[in-house]
Amino acid sequence: MSRVADTASHSTLLNNLNRSIERARDIQVQVSTGKVGQDYAAIGRDSKRLVSLEAERSRADHFIGTNQVVDLRLQRMESVVAQVTELASEVRTFLVNAGHFENAQELDVQGRMEGFLQTLSGLLNSEQNGRTLFSGGATDTPPVDLDQLPADGEFLDTADLLYYDGDSQVLNHRVSDTLSVNYGATAADPAFENLIRGLKIAETVDTSDPEATRQRLDRAMELVNGALDGLPDVRGRIGSSRSILEQESNRMKDFTLALDQSVGDLENIDFAEAISRLGEEQAQLQASMAALSRLRQVTLTNFL
Repeated sequence: MSRVADTASHSTLLNNLNRSIERARDIQVQVSTGKVGQDYAAIGRDSKRLVSLEAERSRADHFIGTNQVVDLRLQRMESVVAQVTELASEVRTFLVNAGHFENAQELDVQGRMEGFLQTLSGLLNSEQNGRTLFSGGATDTPPVDLDQLPADGEFLDTADLLYYDGDSQVLNHRVSDTLSVNYGATAADPAFENLIRGLKIAETVDTSDPEATRQRLDRAMELVNGALDGLPDVRGRIGSSRSILEQESNRMKDFTLALDQSVGDLENIDFAEAISRLGEEQAQLQASMAALSRLRQVTLTNFL
């Protein structure tokens, strides 16, 4: 039986129904994902701004990550310097006790100083993730080689870096887009050099000669005291670098929170508003389907 429905009206109603189905499906995807769309096209004219915000977020994350790596390195260095300071204090106490000639013979000065030197060498040759910490830029080279010290402990009056195998490069780290910082210390620092030289001088005392022993131990004590005077400065420089890293990382973390908010404003939907639109589309969809159903039921017999 032929239908009376106008062909154009039927086609229009069907097209509207299909568009309503697509809109309802898009809104359902938004509600399930919480996002405006699955690609940049869904954001329209704000897509360029979103790309820019995401690039800034990625750059900030990079700096935060590299700052954490360097901070871990500095934490280890700070710990080593603290241990070296404790060792230097122990050496000074020992030298005070060995200051009397009789004690120097009984206390095995040479053996104890050799032990201190080996411990100090191990500390200054410390590594972090395969990188030596106190070698400057020569991060694949242990900085301290005790075998290069004069066997007789005879040094010039000035600093002697025969033991040092690192280089003089000052490590630099870019903390952010606008700030970089020099950081770390090398085993060639005067505080470490004084301690190594003092230990070697004390290790090579000739306890059979009272006057020579006294003079040598006095010189060793002067150098150890110099090391103890300088070590707080080494630790302070490391701590200052850590403070800069922490401040900049915290600033960038706050910045990323603001970026996330801006990105969210562009990417994320308003759930209440989306649910309301979904309800409206579903109601419109049901009305269109009902109208289409009624239109299909109108026949020539019913019309007559």
